Amino acid sequence: MNKILETKGIYIFSALLLIMLLTLFSQYIFSDRLMLFFDTGGDTINFNWPTYVHYSRYLHSEGIPRWSFHQGIGQNVFPAYLGDVPAWVLYLIPTDKIPFALVYVQVFKIFLAGLFFFLFLRKIHFTAYTAIIGGLLYSFSGFMI
Repeated sequence: MNKILETKGIYIFSALLLIMLLTLFSQYIFSDRLMLFFDTGGDTINFNWPTYVHYSRYLHSEGIPRWSFHQGIGQNVFPAYLGDVPAWVLYLIPTDKIPFALVYVQVFKIFLAGLFFFLFLRKIHFTAYTAIIGGLLYSFSGFMI
C-alpha cells in the first residue's frame, strides 16, 4: 500500500480533491444556483461581479485597459483586477454567464492551491500520505474557502 501511495500519490490526491470539490460545490455546479451571497459574502455581489463585468466589457470593446470613464468619474483600470490569473476566463465569456462561471473559477483555484501544496510537501520529502492529508487540509482551510 505504501509503495502505491509513493508512486501514484499525485493521482490519488487529485482524485480525492476533485471528489471533495464536486461534493462541496455540487449545488452550484450541477444546478441553477449561483454562488452569490448577501451579508458576509456580499463582496461577490457588490464588488467582484460588477468588476468582472466591467473588465469583460472593456476588454471586448477597447482592448488592454488604460483609462475608463465607466468607473466613477474616470480612473486608471490597467493593473486593478487583471492580476487574478484564474479569473481571466471570466473576461472571455459573455457577461450574462459570469455569475454561473464564478464557481468554476473558485473550484479551479482551490484545486490548484491544493495541488501545489501537495507538490511542495513532496518536494521537501514528506511522505505521500502526509502530503495528501496536508494538501487536502490546505485546500479546505479557512484561508482558501
